[in-house]
Amino acid sequence: MTERAGFHTSELEAQLIATHPLGRLGIPEEVAGAVGWLCSDAAAFITGHALPVDGGFLVHQVSRIRRLIEHREGNGSSETSDDRRT
Repeated sequence: MTERAGFHTSELEAQLIATHPLGRLGIPEEVAGAVGWLCSDAAAFITGHALPVDGGFLVHQVSRIRRLIEHREGNGSSETSDDRRT
């Protein structure tokens, strides 16, 4: 997907994969599956909702930022090596 965005390099792809909770980038078919479901009758009662189709990237980054803030405020423990990877 980064190739189509016009900024694909192997180094950038490796960095993105290293920070992703699933350890890989998404593929267009995964996004299309969510879009197809939202357009189907199965989602007829869904209105006004943002649906991140990012393999958990957003929620993972938010929780990581919260842990960093807590650490800086002296309310939490330091990052583990697993936190730095993701």
